[in-house]
Amino acid sequence: MKQLPTSHAFLLTALDFAVGPSFEVAVVGDLHAEDTQEMVKALRKQFIPNKVTVFRPDEEPGEITSLAPFTKDLTTINGKATAYVCRNYICNLPTTDVQEMLEQLHEHDEL
Repeated sequence: MKQLPTSHAFLLTALDFAVGPSFEVAVVGDLHAEDTQEMVKALRKQFIPNKVTVFRPDEEPGEITSLAPFTKDLTTINGKATAYVCRNYICNLPTTDVQEMLEQLHEHDEL
């Protein structure tokens, strides 16, 4: 700890991720669309170290469904960027609202 104090902080972050709760957030949409960019930007803006984010293109999912099979059947709602916030392999109802997505990520803070 004396030689590399920042490594200790990374270790604690990893421990927090391991013991949970941790989240998977799948964003489905058109990467070039404004609503998708807004959703991804909101996820990057906040420090939420216990989340994994994956982007799944709506039209052509490519290889992401083989890397993250749970994204195979995810779709947008009415063509809008849609977020699926999951915890312990269970996803909340999808949302197109950035604020709702962030609230779902912070639900555990109140437990």
